[in-house]
Amino acid sequence: MSRKHMPVHLRKGNKTSLTQEEKQKAKDQEIAMAKCKDALDNPSVLYKMDAKTKQYYFFILQWLKDAGLYSVLSSIDTISLYQMAKALYMTDECDKEIKKYGMFIDTAVGSTKKPNPALNERRQSLKTFYSIATEFGLTPSSRATLAQNANETVFIEGINLNGLTDGLEKFFESANEEGLN
Repeated sequence: MSRKHMPVHLRKGNKTSLTQEEKQKAKDQEIAMAKCKDALDNPSVLYKMDAKTKQYYFFILQWLKDAGLYSVLSSIDTISLYQMAKALYMTDECDKEIKKYGMFIDTAVGSTKKPNPALNERRQSLKTFYSIATEFGLTPSSRATLAQNANETVFIEGINLNGLTDGLEKFFESANEEGLN
């Protein structure tokens, strides 16, 4: 399996044997693709999201901004961000279902029990979330890879931990106010 493409501004050295002109052209293309951000900040144009999915969407987007990763996003990433937010929302819904009916439910026969179908849905939703989150650098292993490939001091200094903490607090406060928890 080949290695995934890394944005030019995160590369160290010249491992790909690109000329300076080719590097600059690739960097210019990445910047041009990243300029179309209207859809990222206004996803309601593309999707009719429920309140909880919107909260997750904007929480993820804010985290990417605070981590300094917003610059590499493009409007097409709205779809992936939406799918991540929807997967988290589905996980919440499955958790409610599991809490209500338990891990096992009675079958039509009555004397036997089977695993609650919400368990499988929850597993699938988390799998979807983690597969997309890895692409965005939202898992510990993907962040470690980004940090190794980037100039670590620039990467770490670019993360606004206060913004992340404030974002978490606001997210949970708004969820509690709306009774979505």
